[in-house]
Amino acid sequence: MKLKKFLSILATFTMLLPLAGCGAKEVKGAEREDKLDITPPDLTTEYVESGFLEYYKLNTGIYFDPLPVDAVYISTSCAYRTLREVDETVENIEVDLSYGGGVDEDTPIVSIEVYISGGHIGDRILINSLSKAEYLTEEYEREIQTILHEDENYYEERATYRHTERVSIPISYFSEPTGIIFFFAPGIAENNRWCYGWESNTLYYQKENGKIKFMSEREHAYVTDGSLIY
Repeated sequence: MKLKKFLSILATFTMLLPLAGCGAKEVKGAEREDKLDITPPDLTTEYVESGFLEYYKLNTGIYFDPLPVDAVYISTSCAYRTLREVDETVENIEVDLSYGGGVDEDTPIVSIEVYISGGHIGDRILINSLSKAEYLTEEYEREIQTILHEDENYYEERATYRHTERVSIPISYFSEPTGIIFFFAPGIAENNRWCYGWESNTLYYQKENGKIKFMSEREHAYVTDGSLIY
């Protein structure tokens, strides 16, 4: 499993990426992937979802090679669902967050921690902290279906999570005109070390006319350069 999303957290903790208009319908990039049998994202839906069905390029993964000697590799992941648009006057943004998987009895960790980050170092909320034993129960199981399309250089990934919870993000996390929110669930090894291999999930936002408008990472890629896979 590639570490693209994990590395995206490190790359953006100190700098928020610009956000193309959340409500934009026009594709700005010259290259389109219309030949692929993939339905483009619908930017008019009431809710934004990410992490349940995604389309990834095969050749853009970034890896640590070799991994550090003391590295612990896991592959936890998460998904979310939230309203596409809310008033700036709300106190919190409500998100249905799903997470689980990527750990078995042999994984050398002691716990899993679930975080929301506003994109700045130290700017994060601890949502949950689970012992390894708690995390290995049925409640946090995840099913992954991966279909390779090697001739077209992408794969699709469908994920089903048993665990979903409602989380509230303070409106202060949406203080910039545009920005990014991360959801991630790293494993914690001995000596309080974060493990390699967990993936973040990204929520983009933009303020416009008294509203906060949201897009998933896939939608953002489509709006900015016409990508159906990213």
